[in-house]
Amino acid sequence: MSSRHWQLGTWLLSGTVLAGAAVASPLDRTLNNSCILCYGVQQHPFQNASVELQAYDNYDLVAPNVNAFTSSDLQSCSMACRSTIECQAYSFDKWNKQCFLKKMPGSLRFDPSFVSGLPAGAALPSMAEGAITMEQFPGRRFFSSVHRSTHSLSLEKCEIDCRDDRGCVAFTYASSEQTCTVFESVDGYLPDQIASSGAKLQGLELPTPRTSSAENIAAKESALYERARGHADQLAAYLQTCQLCTFRDEARAELGMLMAPTVMPRTEIYRVASGVSQGIHNMRSGPGVGHSLIVSIPANSTGVSVEIDSCRSPDDGRSTQQWCKAQWRGYSGWVSMGGLVK
Repeated sequence: MSSRHWQLGTWLLSGTVLAGAAVASPLDRTLNNSCILCYGVQQHPFQNASVELQAYDNYDLVAPNVNAFTSSDLQSCSMACRSTIECQAYSFDKWNKQCFLKKMPGSLRFDPSFVSGLPAGAALPSMAEGAITMEQFPGRRFFSSVHRSTHSLSLEKCEIDCRDDRGCVAFTYASSEQTCTVFESVDGYLPDQIASSGAKLQGLELPTPRTSSAENIAAKESALYERARGHADQLAAYLQTCQLCTFRDEARAELGMLMAPTVMPRTEIYRVASGVSQGIHNMRSGPGVGHSLIVSIPANSTGVSVEIDSCRSPDDGRSTQQWCKAQWRGYSGWVSMGGLVK
């Protein structure tokens, strides 16, 4: 779905009183933006099944859920809220047949797919923040008993007519018929490849959390520590200047390793004996002939640097000679001492 944004003024809420199966006439009320929760939550408003619930079509309640489940109709959702002790209000998704029982009224958000219920006569919650957009529903045809149809030459013209009509919450344009149908309420939709629809929808603008000074310091010090890793001077500067010092232990341990004196391996220089098998002496990736070949060193080659303290028995059990780490002309690996001489 795509959307087009514009800002609308104050909306009128249409409320229908529901008491059992009784339905009263629609009631228009201007949204009271100053009241978030105008009645106490200590007294459960739905404990008495005779309490009237005011249903507001085209509005969802932005509030924590007590429960959410599939419900066949609005009446079932309303009755479920009245029989649930924690439920303070409800929202019913007409299009997807889902019921959301609310812990508190929260705030009202304009959405034609919903009907929301509050105790009749209670002051209205505040309106959620967020711009109204026109969401596109290609390949769908809305249906409702509250609509009117007119001739329209294009989808764009149909959308503009709905956008400029305060009573229109959604539209469907049928290209083959050049018919624009606008709705005051939408019960649902059907798949239709020759139709394209749109509905006004209010997004949510969540408040940007204020970052505390401690959080700012922690973020800066984390970045400073990451940059300092591997550099003794920068790690020392981090330890001297940090305030929260979240990475103090890690920085001290790494700094200690970096400042420790470097112990150079004890090496001796050898050459490959002239009588080695096939005139070469192989350097391998591990201590034994089972390891992969790195390089074949020709007989009589000099400059084979051997790390004496690394010497060990081979791991393949096929030789009695010691194998040692060695370097030769930029290659590093393991060689058998059996083919080397001073």
